[in-house]
Amino acid sequence: MLRWAEVVWPEAPPRSLGALAICITPAAVEPLKALELRLYARGGETWEGAPLWAALKDGLAPAGRPETHAADGLAPLYPLRG
Repeated sequence: MLRWAEVVWPEAPPRSLGALAICITPAAVEPLKALELRLYARGGETWEGAPLWAALKDGLAPAGRPETHAADGLAPLYPLRG
């Protein structure tokens, strides 16, 4: 998923699933958190990928945060955090 995000946001790709959650459509945030929990938490919880697939089947759509630029023409320091 992170490599996919590198293609979508080559100028500032997210480096973790948590960072990716900030960038994507809100419908995919909770399923992505469940995946991160399954990958990195202790325990044998199961993970169901269908909700994440349903949220991302059309692509890693940005969360609707428009890119803004400062009045002096500089790009924002953290553009994906809106």
